[in-house]
Amino acid sequence: MTWLSTLLLCSSLAFAAPPPGAGGDRGGLTQAEVAAMESEILEVVGEEAPERHAELKALKASDPEAYWRAMRRLGKVYTRHANDPETLQRQIRIRDLDLQLREKAKGFEALSPAEQKARRAEMEVTAGELFELKQAHRKTQLEHLQERITTLEEEIGDREARKEEIIDDFLDMLINGKPSL
Repeated sequence: MTWLSTLLLCSSLAFAAPPPGAGGDRGGLTQAEVAAMESEILEVVGEEAPERHAELKALKASDPEAYWRAMRRLGKVYTRHANDPETLQRQIRIRDLDLQLREKAKGFEALSPAEQKARRAEMEVTAGELFELKQAHRKTQLEHLQERITTLEEEIGDREARKEEIIDDFLDMLINGKPSL
């Protein structure tokens, strides 16, 4: 399966509601379509994050509504980063590290002081990796914003240079009912 087909598949599931019996309609999709999409997403998650795959399967058995919420979130992540596999992988890793940290934090108070010290050291390593990934993501976002700003500045300059033409075309469209190009 290609990344593109997976992403297109995930985008459909991102907006699909859970199947009947799981707390809602299917967003216009047949139960077979939802089942196929679910299978495809689980396959991708199984390849990319096996521990997350196991968690999802357990969640489906214990809390189907939470499972479908998680599946929709996964579909949205895949959809949002369809054109950037590197960012997609980074976002998947960020989610996994965040989940790992939350799990390690559970029951922290019940540990002995020595166990707390060891657990905190483990968590610091994971939190450091999470920090670096989030920083990389922010830098990527900034680069995209800078590119967008440059494009807008160029468009503004171009429109300024063509001001009279744009105004004439607009007025012609209003007066004559001709569509504006």
